[in-house]
Parts: sequence; structure tokens; C-alpha cells
Amino acid sequence: MKILDRLPFGDRPHLIAVRGESVDVYRNQIVVWISIDNEQRPLPAILDTGHGHNLSIGRSQLERWSGAALKRIGELEIDHQRVVQYAAALRVHRNEPGRAALRGDSYLLEMPQGISVLEKDAPRLPLIGLRTIVANRLRLIVDGDRQRVTLKTRGWF
Repeated sequence: MKILDRLPFGDRPHLIAVRGESVDVYRNQIVVWISIDNEQRPLPAILDTGHGHNLSIGRSQLERWSGAALKRIGELEIDHQRVVQYAAALRVHRNEPGRAALRGDSYLLEMPQGISVLEKDAPRLPLIGLRTIVANRLRLIVDGDRQRVTLKTRGWF
């Protein structure tokens, strides 16, 4: 099943709106819409294969954009900073084929090690890392020529 179906990513900076806020998206960033514990409150995240964790989000982003109340499951240290891990139901909202518009449905991702909530030095937008793709055994296809991304479940390629 295609979770993201030829989702376009831009070669120019632009703005997106999140709960009344404007947020910068830089060129060549893959922005996906996710929800944390509430499918009705999607928020943007950057799909970043260089990020080594499942999902990293700032506490203020979590509170303002998702409103989720999460259960603490542990902590780890990143660059001499304590980062609390929380259990969360994370969903990726599917796009209309070839467009950034949302289809109206989503796909549940397994997050066995939880998500990272940062108190300070949070990324500008939440980051979904390679660990999520690996843990869910997904296939990521980046078409640099057409500037499109497809994310799909295992199965016939």
C-alpha cells in the first residue's frame, strides 16, 4: 500500500500554516502531515533520513499543535541534553497521488521506542527519522528528477 504517493517536495522555500502559525519550509525538505494520538489534528513534520530517531518534536510544538497528553516511557541523552521518551500513536496522513493535498485517511506507524520530546533546541519542525522507516519495514523512494517521494509498505515493488 502506498502511504505517500508521489508526494511533491519543492526546490524553493515556502510557508505552511499550522494552527494559525506560519512556518518556514526550506527547499528540498519533504514535509509530511502526521498526527500524534489524535487523527483529527494533523501537523507537519520533515521526513529526514539523516535523523536517527523515530520522531523528535519540541514540547511547545507538541502542546500547541497536537494537544496530546503522552505517557513517559524513559529518557536518553542527545548531545549532553536529557530527552524524555513518550509512548505515542503516530499516524502519517496520506496524500492525494502526485499532490500535497491530504486524502482524508492515515496510516498507523509502530513506535516501539517512543518519540523524543525536546525541552530546548528543538527542530523548527518535528523530524521523522530513518528509525521509523526501518522499524515499520517501509520502502522509501525519492524521485529526484520529478521531486516526488513515495513511501509504501512491503510487498511487490
